[in-house]
Amino acid sequence: MPPTTLESSDHMFQHCSSMKHDFLMPNGIVLTLKPDPDISLADLKAHLWDLASAEPLYECLGPPNDYLFQGISSPKAEEEEFYDEQCKFAGLQLFLPFMRLEKVSDDAQIIEQKRNAMIAKISTISQAHLKAAEGGNPELAWARQCLLEMSEANMRRLEAGGPVSMAHYLTAASLQPKLNTALQRRLQRLPYLTISAVCVDCYSPPTQHLLKLNLPKSITVAAAIKEIIDEQRRLVQGDVSCHDVDPAPQYLLKVCCSQEYLFEQESALVHYAYVQECLQRDDIPRLTPVLLKDVLECLGLPVPEVVNCEGCTPAYPSPAVVSNAAPLPSVIDLYGVKEEDEDEGDEAMEASVDLWDLRDYFSLTVRAAQKLTTLTQNPSTEQLDTGLFFTGSSSFSDLTTDVTSSLGGSESSGSGGGGGASASTTPLSASSASSLDASSGSVVNYIVRVGLAHGGQLLAKYQNTRGAIIVMGGNSALQWNQSLNFRLIYSNLPLATRVCVVLLQVKRRPGRIMEFPVGWANMNLFDERGYLVTGRRSLPLWRSSFTSPETETTHQLNLAGTVAENPDPEFTLVLNFCHPSNQKARIRFPISRFITTVRGASPNTPTATIVPSLHSSDSDIRVIRDLIHRDPFYELSEQDKALLWRIRDSCCRRLYPAESLPWLVQAVAWERRELVEEFYRLLAVWPRPLPVETCLQLLGVAGLAGSAAAEGTFGEGGGGSYVMAGGRTTGVADPLVRDIAVQGLQARLSNADLADYLLQLVQVVRTEAFLVNPLTCFLLQRALDCPTLIGVRLCWHLRSQLDNPDARLRFGLILDALCRGFGPRLLLFVHEQVNALHRLTDLAISVKRIAEDEEQRARFKFELHRSEVRRDLEGILSPLRFSIKLGPVVEQQCTVKRSKKRPLWIVWANPDNLGFHHHKIHQLLFKHGDDLRQDMLTLQILKVMDHIWKDEGLNLDLTTYDCLATGDEMGLIEVVRNSQTIMSIQGQRVRSAMQIDSSQLHKWFLQKKAPPLGSEEAYESAIRRFTNSCAGYCVATFVLGIRDRHNDNIMVDDSGRLFHIDFGHILNNKKKKFGITRERVPFVLTSDFACVIARGEEKPYRSKGFMDFTRLCEDAYRILRRHSNLLLTLLAMMVPSGLPELTCASDLEYVRKTLAVELRDEEEALNYFNAKFNEAYNGAWTTKIDWFAHWVRR
Repeated sequence: MPPTTLESSDHMFQHCSSMKHDFLMPNGIVLTLKPDPDISLADLKAHLWDLASAEPLYECLGPPNDYLFQGISSPKAEEEEFYDEQCKFAGLQLFLPFMRLEKVSDDAQIIEQKRNAMIAKISTISQAHLKAAEGGNPELAWARQCLLEMSEANMRRLEAGGPVSMAHYLTAASLQPKLNTALQRRLQRLPYLTISAVCVDCYSPPTQHLLKLNLPKSITVAAAIKEIIDEQRRLVQGDVSCHDVDPAPQYLLKVCCSQEYLFEQESALVHYAYVQECLQRDDIPRLTPVLLKDVLECLGLPVPEVVNCEGCTPAYPSPAVVSNAAPLPSVIDLYGVKEEDEDEGDEAMEASVDLWDLRDYFSLTVRAAQKLTTLTQNPSTEQLDTGLFFTGSSSFSDLTTDVTSSLGGSESSGSGGGGGASASTTPLSASSASSLDASSGSVVNYIVRVGLAHGGQLLAKYQNTRGAIIVMGGNSALQWNQSLNFRLIYSNLPLATRVCVVLLQVKRRPGRIMEFPVGWANMNLFDERGYLVTGRRSLPLWRSSFTSPETETTHQLNLAGTVAENPDPEFTLVLNFCHPSNQKARIRFPISRFITTVRGASPNTPTATIVPSLHSSDSDIRVIRDLIHRDPFYELSEQDKALLWRIRDSCCRRLYPAESLPWLVQAVAWERRELVEEFYRLLAVWPRPLPVETCLQLLGVAGLAGSAAAEGTFGEGGGGSYVMAGGRTTGVADPLVRDIAVQGLQARLSNADLADYLLQLVQVVRTEAFLVNPLTCFLLQRALDCPTLIGVRLCWHLRSQLDNPDARLRFGLILDALCRGFGPRLLLFVHEQVNALHRLTDLAISVKRIAEDEEQRARFKFELHRSEVRRDLEGILSPLRFSIKLGPVVEQQCTVKRSKKRPLWIVWANPDNLGFHHHKIHQLLFKHGDDLRQDMLTLQILKVMDHIWKDEGLNLDLTTYDCLATGDEMGLIEVVRNSQTIMSIQGQRVRSAMQIDSSQLHKWFLQKKAPPLGSEEAYESAIRRFTNSCAGYCVATFVLGIRDRHNDNIMVDDSGRLFHIDFGHILNNKKKKFGITRERVPFVLTSDFACVIARGEEKPYRSKGFMDFTRLCEDAYRILRRHSNLLLTLLAMMVPSGLPELTCASDLEYVRKTLAVELRDEEEALNYFNAKFNEAYNGAWTTKIDWFAHWVRR
């Protein structure tokens, strides 16, 4: 069945208020009426009972509360139960004008059914579908069992923790005990810590007072509460009796206008992320004491007789702190070595055969290809010309030229698929070889090519079947029934071996042979329990597509493509995996021999089983030292691999063990069992935990360069132009190495840092070999431990990719477990967010149907007046920031923006009773029809850069706003408060708007001096922030190749900070007009900016301020170069996402160039940057022309 999604809102009966509906009553009577669109389901039910009283069999009806509405909802066209009886009838989105009422079960079952319905709406996969899929998929059943066990364990902890622990779970503010260097320097300059708090006096009516308190920099939360309460007492008029009881345990400090509370009373105030953020932005933290019992009542939690924070040990760590939860399931647990399924028992374990005891050569039989229903269409001339062809071949056997590998002296080689990951799994309707057929003067037949791969490299030479011709009549089919024998014995097969197949249409013409891929598939050779796959298997093929003629020729096997099955195949390939030596017992990889040792060995424990490698010379050490400082895309030579393997023991014990492991893994000959065994034994004593950066490389990047370079090794012939779609980075394939990498993340990665890297780790999960694995368990556990910082964001990252057929089942499974472990309150919050996004999608679609701008805005505001719309949009927690509650919609300020996709600008009132002292409104931008994943990635990398700079002591006042893709080409964007575009500032004067006068921006800054509110200090602070932020964005946009920069997507806020928006073009993909590239400079540094930096001097580029700015840019660039491996790793891990401008590793060559990773001398790299810097301001006039053209178009 093809995948479905709940995101589409263009359904047939979206506005069916003018139609009559049939209602089937429980007594069998059908009532027909046209309901009022604004009537609630509860009122509709009462009305139906009134009508039924005049019909026969009324006495057979029970009370209305005993029945539930059911209907066929859109877009799934499946039966749905409607539990929310306050919902308006117009909001049901029925697919058919028919409903029935069914008697409900007991209360416990209703609660469970309601929870299942909410989870199904969030995950877009119903429980019935999951249970049905489990029956035919043992791996799915096993994975669901493992993940649900983690969810149930979390639910037990929630229930045992009590109401205060639950409040902590839902509303605890993030702790960040480790202060970055920039913040430490900031605190050293401060004489004390200043905070503000809102207190209420005893006048009638009471008045709120905004207090400022100067506190010691090391003050704890409890001491701060006492200081605030003492200050409040001074405001109280009249006789006040003071008690000796410390009031602090009864109170929590609340982050003003937020749902965050500071629970850890003995923690220092400066250890909270909110306070740190305020200090680094020169803001005053706004904190207010609130009674703990009021917090419990607000959350709907029971209030104990004695309510205080003393002796309360939360069941969960505070957000941003490294989790101390139970150990993650190991590979040995997931492969089930210790404990078999109950139906197998010990006898099955004893009857299994050890793979390493076998000496047979691996073989399989290609049976047939079925369901080939589109093989009779004729291709276009262009399609034929883009085929992979070979010249001078007179027979088909010429296609299988022997290629030998120099690795280990055995027959093996490597290759990886190129192209974008999204194309790899999305069934494409045009240009596939499935539409090719015989034409005049050519001979057409079909072959199957099969390869054995490990981590993007072939383990042995691939094999081809003979040609077959379509057998017409009935179902179109191709028959081969041919055995393929590989020169690789079973005992040499590594655990992560995958079988890669491609169905090729081969056309022979005089002098050349052309190949057209029809479809491809990959599968794991060992199942989720470590057993060898044997017997008959059907592989649903993913469709292939043609690419540009410039694409490099490969062997056509998509080695790095997904192992997920195509849920909507057009054709299926049938294989038969031979059982070696006629063994009747199941064959299992002997993972139990090593995994206990690898998992549990002490880093400093010596082992006698490892044969020490040769002594490393000084020259070897120099080579290794140079190697480990290379970027992750450096391709190892055969000499490098030989050296690494020769001194492997020294790498482990004394030569950079943390940094050398990703390189040593690439030196292992995985097709030789004795070397793999030696590597596992070495891995047992490898120092752990590994650094986070090393773990990320192992999981997502290691070996990528070698895998891509190996493509040319197996490409036969020249001049080819086709490459398999769907190359993706998967890092190291071996599950034991990946398990150790996840261990390192669990031990060293704080929740705050995990939030920074979550986007990449979700993409890595997408490429895992099995549905359940250590990385998935790690993310699920952290998400359940820290829902406000990790859990909800992970939920949206997963949900936004459910339209990808290869990720739908995997991510839906994780979403189901995540929602089940959240608890009822958090589940309800997420469900409300999903409803709000559905409503915004409907509004965006309805608005875009209207042509005129004013009519669009009028329609939008009209829709916002409807009660069911307001019901879905108001009172929810913001998906962008879970601690922010959105109040009533302020429809007068809502509008539809003029940009191409017509984004919706939505404004909510701040429902917090202290909003008057902070932010009165919240603003978000909803985009539909625009892919926000690239914006989300760019903003995330900018945040990582900001953290890197601050850790090195450089605060560049960077402003990064939140952006969240919530579905296929839709998402939310945070509106930065009190900011405006450079164009709007320049537009205040015509000469400035025409780019003739460059002083207007500085004149805007001069207003900071103007009395009565301005001052010289405010002006200097604004200039300093502008200079810092301009330097940060100049370096960041240069490194990332952010293009399409103009004065309408560069903004400045009231504090003077400059920031960029709209990142539709990155990695130096320049926007063109009529084939002409307008952007000529590496980054934007116009005379307008220089005038501000120089404080209005006549020759700004020679001013002291600009010289300081230049040195600031140099410092920022130096720091980023020192962390280039992390930045490249994070970008490379996003290749599987299928971003339009990041489809393969070669797309990152620009970033490698801007970071000058090939230059070992820092001064040489700095000279390169300075040359680009000079190019930027010398070519600023071209930017001004571009800005003028943009202003004219506006």
